[in-house]
Amino acid sequence: MSAVDLRAALALVETLGIAPIARLESTRPKSIREWGAWHTRLREVEELAAAKLAEHGAHVSWGDGAHFRFAGYRASSTMGLRQALLNWRKRAELELARRERAGAGQ
Repeated sequence: MSAVDLRAALALVETLGIAPIARLESTRPKSIREWGAWHTRLREVEELAAAKLAEHGAHVSWGDGAHFRFAGYRASSTMGLRQALLNWRKRAELELARRERAGAGQ
């Protein structure tokens, strides 16, 4: 995947996955009474994010955590989809930086 494509993939992951889940996580309830409904909503938002990313070729699976594959890179987390996406983003950003260093050395 070219650097431009990887940058586009990063933007999609941020916009369709990380941002919507982060918005909901910012509303995490303090009361245990509200936890069940909030957790159900979190799962809905994660499923929607997974579906939207799948439209662009990504693959999300659950089982022993969240697993994310997109643009030739994989990441997972036992802490949920958002953390798997953050792990994927870090890997993609490191790859872009590596490519930039390699290009600067030519």
